[in-house]
Amino acid sequence: MTPREDEFRFRQEIADRTRRGEEVYAREIATELGMNTKRACYLCEKWIDKGWWECGVNALAGWLTEEGKAAFGLNADLLPNKN
Repeated sequence: MTPREDEFRFRQEIADRTRRGEEVYAREIATELGMNTKRACYLCEKWIDKGWWECGVNALAGWLTEEGKAAFGLNADLLPNKN
């Protein structure tokens, strides 16, 4: 799998889980996809720099920002309400 392919699959899985209203655990997703966790961390840090991803202590324990949801093709009207 090329680097672009793994980024696409990782990004798609995060988008799918966000769309379904599920918790997003980037480390778990990376493991399920057979991706090196350092690569997943690099991608999350790249998205942080773009303003697409926010996190607390660890880049792999984060969430999509509103800008990230837009960049990942997630329409806010279609997302489950968490209130």
